[in-house]
Amino acid sequence: MNRKSTDRKSNLVNFFLGKGFYVVLILCVIAVAAGTFAIVRHNFNTAPEIDFDPDPAPPDDEPSNEVVVTVPDVPDTRGEQQTPDPEPEPEPEPEPEPAKPAVTQTDKPAETEKPVEKEPSHFLKPVDGSVTKAYSNGELVYSDTLKEYRVHTGVDLGGSVGDKVRASADGTVDDIYFDELMGNTVVIKHEGGILSVYRNLGEELTADVVKGEKIKAGTVIGGIGKSALAESAEAPHIHFEMLKDGKYLNPEEYFK
Repeated sequence: MNRKSTDRKSNLVNFFLGKGFYVVLILCVIAVAAGTFAIVRHNFNTAPEIDFDPDPAPPDDEPSNEVVVTVPDVPDTRGEQQTPDPEPEPEPEPEPEPAKPAVTQTDKPAETEKPVEKEPSHFLKPVDGSVTKAYSNGELVYSDTLKEYRVHTGVDLGGSVGDKVRASADGTVDDIYFDELMGNTVVIKHEGGILSVYRNLGEELTADVVKGEKIKAGTVIGGIGKSALAESAEAPHIHFEMLKDGKYLNPEEYFK
């Protein structure tokens, strides 16, 4: 009896050490799974129901994105007689302005033509002597006084100291002055813009020579002097020049 009991215990131990271990392991897994299922089912049955609406309505306080188009009612005018719009009245054309009288040449005041000044027809020789030194026309000539070549801008008319010197043509005394090289000088302005210049005059001039006063041709203005230092080495003479528009002229071409 004790031996059989011992064999059963031995067989049972061998069973659990062999295949019995796996049987027990499977039973434990099944028990754990059954317990887990029971807990999940209990929680599912006791959870509150949730209403899943596929198209939930927007809350009242949020603006709707729906665009509402309102079509105005159009009255049915079929069968009614339509009155055409009145045509606009044409605007009156502006009256033409009266034509202004044409301005003829006779309406303008006649312009006063300025008289053209004519040159004197001829000039007198200011002294009776002959030409001792001619006009050089821009060429250089030798000066016995200055010992150099220079332009001779007029003509030298010989004579004696004190011989009378006369105005060569009608005109106005334009200037009276003393030149350091050419001595006492008188300038007379004639018509046509010509100037006649008298140099190397004596110390005294006549009473007819007044700046700005008119003078007649042949009027004595003074006498031959020795006041021209630039020509003091030469014989007594009057140095006579003529100019127009600032250019020197040849006086011999104007002498009568």
